[in-house]
Amino acid sequence: DPHGEGLVDGAKVEDTATDPNDADSDDDGLDDGEELDEYGTDPNDADTDDGGVGDGDEVEAGTDPLDPDDDYPVDDTGGDTGIDAPMDSWYQGGGGCGCASGSPAAGFGAFLLGALMLFRRRRS
Repeated sequence: DPHGEGLVDGAKVEDTATDPNDADSDDDGLDDGEELDEYGTDPNDADTDDGGVGDGDEVEAGTDPLDPDDDYPVDDTGGDTGIDAPMDSWYQGGGGCGCASGSPAAGFGAFLLGALMLFRRRRS
């Protein structure tokens, strides 16, 4: 194991189809041995769960690299966007900016009230 990733090169090629000359074949920040032995992730796929966040970033963030539902958006520099809620809960707010609060029902009610006011204005 000349690369220190925990895999013997012959077994690395035959069993995992990973690059014997690269300790991190998929460049996700986790060594191939860590992916196989510690996390159960695919050393040839930088985002094993296809949730949109790389395996190494998920391990660093404390999320499960095998669960796509806990992936949080990461900006293009690899940092946290500051959004505290999963992407499918965008309407619940919690993004830290104070710009997305309330519920879909409250937003729809405000829309209906605005439409009613506009309709009355046009009739008069």
